[in-house]
Amino acid sequence: MPEPLDRWQRRWRVWSSLTLLEQCLLPPSWCLLGLAAIVIHLVAFRRLAPLLGRSLGPGTFNALPTEQQRLRAMAIGRSVQLAARHTPWASLCQAQAIVARCWLGVLRIPYVINYGVRKNPLAVLEAHAWVCVGSLFVTGGDGHAGYVVVGAFAGGARKPPLIN
Repeated sequence: MPEPLDRWQRRWRVWSSLTLLEQCLLPPSWCLLGLAAIVIHLVAFRRLAPLLGRSLGPGTFNALPTEQQRLRAMAIGRSVQLAARHTPWASLCQAQAIVARCWLGVLRIPYVINYGVRKNPLAVLEAHAWVCVGSLFVTGGDGHAGYVVVGAFAGGARKPPLIN
Protein backbone atom coordinates (compact mmCIF):
# COMPACT_ATOMS: atom_id res chain seq x y z
CA MET A 1 0.00 0.00 0.00
CA PRO A 2 1.47 3.40 -0.96
CA GLU A 3 2.43 5.78 1.76
CA PRO A 4 0.11 8.80 2.19
CA LEU A 5 2.94 11.14 1.20
CA ASP A 6 3.48 9.20 -2.04
CA ARG A 7 -0.22 9.51 -2.82
CA TRP A 8 -0.16 13.29 -2.33
CA GLN A 9 3.02 13.62 -4.36
CA ARG A 10 1.41 11.63 -7.18
CA ARG A 11 -1.70 13.82 -7.01
CA TRP A 12 0.44 16.97 -7.07
CA ARG A 13 2.30 15.71 -10.15
CA VAL A 14 -0.99 15.06 -11.94
CA TRP A 15 -2.39 18.46 -10.89
CA SER A 16 0.72 20.33 -11.97
CA SER A 17 0.69 18.55 -15.35
CA LEU A 18 -2.75 20.00 -16.12
CA THR A 19 -3.17 23.20 -18.09
CA LEU A 20 -4.71 26.23 -16.38
CA LEU A 21 -8.00 25.59 -18.20
CA GLU A 22 -8.02 21.94 -17.03
CA GLN A 23 -7.30 23.02 -13.44
CA CYS A 24 -10.17 25.52 -13.58
CA LEU A 25 -12.60 22.98 -15.07
CA LEU A 26 -11.76 20.04 -12.80
CA PRO A 27 -13.56 20.98 -9.54
CA PRO A 28 -16.79 22.19 -11.20
CA SER A 29 -16.72 19.15 -13.52
CA TRP A 30 -16.67 16.90 -10.46
CA CYS A 31 -19.76 18.68 -9.10
CA LEU A 32 -21.49 18.66 -12.49
CA LEU A 33 -20.95 14.90 -12.77
CA GLY A 34 -22.93 14.47 -9.57
CA LEU A 35 -25.69 16.73 -10.85
CA ALA A 36 -25.72 14.88 -14.20
CA ALA A 37 -26.03 11.52 -12.40
CA ILE A 38 -29.05 12.83 -10.50
CA VAL A 39 -30.64 14.25 -13.66
CA ILE A 40 -30.14 10.97 -15.54
CA HIS A 41 -31.99 9.08 -12.80
CA LEU A 42 -34.80 11.59 -12.31
CA VAL A 43 -35.51 13.04 -15.77
CA ALA A 44 -36.87 11.06 -18.69
CA PHE A 45 -34.59 11.11 -21.73
CA ARG A 46 -37.31 12.65 -23.91
CA ARG A 47 -37.24 15.70 -21.60
CA LEU A 48 -33.44 15.76 -21.43
CA ALA A 49 -32.88 15.37 -25.19
CA PRO A 50 -33.82 18.95 -26.18
CA LEU A 51 -31.16 20.26 -23.78
CA LEU A 52 -28.42 18.21 -25.47
CA GLY A 53 -28.54 20.16 -28.73
CA ARG A 54 -30.19 20.06 -32.14
CA SER A 55 -31.35 16.53 -32.93
CA LEU A 56 -29.63 15.09 -35.99
CA GLY A 57 -31.37 11.71 -35.91
CA PRO A 58 -29.48 8.46 -36.47
CA GLY A 59 -26.16 8.51 -38.28
CA THR A 60 -22.64 9.66 -37.67
CA PHE A 61 -21.84 13.35 -37.81
CA ASN A 62 -18.89 15.50 -36.77
CA ALA A 63 -18.72 19.20 -35.94
CA LEU A 64 -15.85 21.11 -37.57
CA PRO A 65 -13.89 23.15 -34.98
CA THR A 66 -11.07 25.66 -35.28
CA GLU A 67 -7.67 24.62 -33.93
CA GLN A 68 -8.18 26.70 -30.77
CA GLN A 69 -11.59 25.08 -30.20
CA ARG A 70 -10.05 21.63 -30.69
CA LEU A 71 -7.39 22.37 -28.04
CA ARG A 72 -10.02 23.63 -25.61
CA ALA A 73 -12.16 20.54 -26.28
CA MET A 74 -9.14 18.35 -25.46
CA ALA A 75 -8.78 20.18 -22.13
CA ILE A 76 -12.50 19.72 -21.42
CA GLY A 77 -12.29 16.01 -22.17
CA ARG A 78 -9.23 15.53 -20.00
CA SER A 79 -10.74 17.37 -17.02
CA VAL A 80 -14.13 15.61 -17.27
CA GLN A 81 -12.52 12.17 -17.55
CA LEU A 82 -10.15 12.90 -14.64
CA ALA A 83 -13.03 14.14 -12.48
CA ALA A 84 -15.09 11.05 -13.40
CA ARG A 85 -12.33 8.74 -12.14
CA HIS A 86 -12.48 10.37 -8.71
CA THR A 87 -16.21 10.49 -7.96
CA PRO A 88 -17.62 8.23 -5.24
CA TRP A 89 -20.60 7.53 -7.54
CA ALA A 90 -20.58 5.92 -10.97
CA SER A 91 -19.83 8.63 -13.56
CA LEU A 92 -20.48 6.68 -16.72
CA CYS A 93 -20.52 7.73 -20.35
CA GLN A 94 -23.84 9.60 -20.39
CA ALA A 95 -22.99 11.72 -17.35
CA GLN A 96 -19.58 12.53 -18.85
CA ALA A 97 -21.22 13.42 -22.17
CA ILE A 98 -23.67 15.78 -20.45
CA VAL A 99 -20.91 17.56 -18.53
CA ALA A 100 -18.71 17.84 -21.62
CA ARG A 101 -21.73 19.20 -23.52
CA CYS A 102 -22.18 21.86 -20.82
CA TRP A 103 -18.58 23.06 -21.08
CA LEU A 104 -18.54 22.92 -24.88
CA GLY A 105 -21.75 24.94 -24.97
CA VAL A 106 -20.38 27.55 -22.55
CA LEU A 107 -17.21 27.92 -24.64
CA ARG A 108 -19.25 27.87 -27.90
CA ILE A 109 -17.33 24.94 -29.32
CA PRO A 110 -19.27 22.94 -31.94
CA TYR A 111 -19.90 19.38 -30.75
CA VAL A 112 -21.91 16.27 -31.52
CA ILE A 113 -23.17 13.90 -28.82
CA ASN A 114 -23.66 10.41 -30.23
CA TYR A 115 -25.82 7.72 -28.66
CA GLY A 116 -25.24 4.17 -29.86
CA VAL A 117 -26.40 0.63 -29.12
CA ARG A 118 -25.02 -2.86 -29.69
CA LYS A 119 -25.68 -6.41 -28.57
CA ASN A 120 -23.01 -7.98 -26.39
CA PRO A 121 -22.01 -11.68 -26.76
CA LEU A 122 -24.88 -12.64 -24.43
CA ALA A 123 -27.37 -10.87 -26.77
CA VAL A 124 -28.00 -8.14 -24.17
CA LEU A 125 -28.50 -4.64 -25.58
CA GLU A 126 -25.82 -2.16 -24.44
CA ALA A 127 -25.88 1.61 -24.85
CA HIS A 128 -23.04 4.12 -25.01
CA ALA A 129 -22.68 7.89 -25.37
CA TRP A 130 -19.69 9.80 -26.68
CA VAL A 131 -18.94 13.40 -27.61
CA CYS A 132 -17.00 14.42 -30.71
CA VAL A 133 -15.51 17.73 -31.74
CA GLY A 134 -14.32 17.15 -35.27
CA SER A 135 -12.30 13.95 -35.27
CA LEU A 136 -11.51 14.36 -31.55
CA PHE A 137 -13.36 12.16 -29.06
CA VAL A 138 -13.90 14.42 -26.07
CA THR A 139 -15.51 11.69 -23.93
CA GLY A 140 -16.48 8.07 -24.47
CA GLY A 141 -14.25 7.51 -27.48
CA ASP A 142 -12.45 4.53 -25.99
CA GLY A 143 -15.48 2.30 -26.26
CA HIS A 144 -17.49 3.56 -29.22
CA ALA A 145 -16.39 0.86 -31.69
CA GLY A 146 -19.12 -1.60 -32.59
CA TYR A 147 -21.99 0.68 -31.61
CA VAL A 148 -24.64 1.70 -34.12
CA VAL A 149 -25.50 5.37 -33.74
CA VAL A 150 -29.21 5.72 -33.02
CA GLY A 151 -29.23 9.41 -32.17
CA ALA A 152 -26.98 12.44 -32.41
CA PHE A 153 -27.28 15.97 -31.05
CA ALA A 154 -25.26 18.97 -32.23
CA GLY A 155 -24.63 22.30 -30.60
CA GLY A 156 -22.06 24.68 -29.22
CA ALA A 157 -22.21 27.15 -32.08
CA ARG A 158 -25.19 28.81 -33.71
CA LYS A 159 -25.25 26.31 -36.54
CA PRO A 160 -22.15 24.14 -36.34
CA PRO A 161 -20.84 23.04 -39.73
CA LEU A 162 -21.32 19.28 -39.96
CA ILE A 163 -19.78 16.58 -42.06
CA ASN A 164 -21.53 13.27 -42.56
